[in-house]
Amino acid sequence: MVDEAASKDLFKIVLKSLESEPAKECKWYIILSHALTKIGSKAWEFATPMLLLQFSPGSIFAPTLWGIITNASSLVFGPSIGTKADDMESRMDVVFYGASYQAATSILAVIILMGLDFVQGVEGGPALMFVLITLCGIVEKLSAALASNAVSKDWVPTVFAEGIVSET
Repeated sequence: MVDEAASKDLFKIVLKSLESEPAKECKWYIILSHALTKIGSKAWEFATPMLLLQFSPGSIFAPTLWGIITNASSLVFGPSIGTKADDMESRMDVVFYGASYQAATSILAVIILMGLDFVQGVEGGPALMFVLITLCGIVEKLSAALASNAVSKDWVPTVFAEGIVSET
């Protein structure tokens, strides 16, 4: 049986160690990391549908289809990705993989879009590019959710708990 007084003393020691300078710096790294990830994700969500208008001139069919597919994939695959993330040893690995895949797929989609002019006359070229951009969108959306949830699940409640980090 655990002694309640010993548990409270241990908790006070942990809280005291979190009041140190590294914990205060950690708070700002978390905020910066989370902000950059969110800005990148929102920029992707804003710009990609506008760029997809090239696939269906005069219609919003391509951006609409892209949005439906990427959001549906998040709904379908999100829980299983989250379960796998919970099983990983380190939350830092989850954030690293999520942010890395998110950045890689965004860059890959931009490279694919840059090649749109080269495949305009090719049979099935634009359709293939749309499929590739949609796959990038699916991976980006799942990766963004992975990185964002890993940060908010453990780090934010710990660092911003009342009394742990004083206002700066």
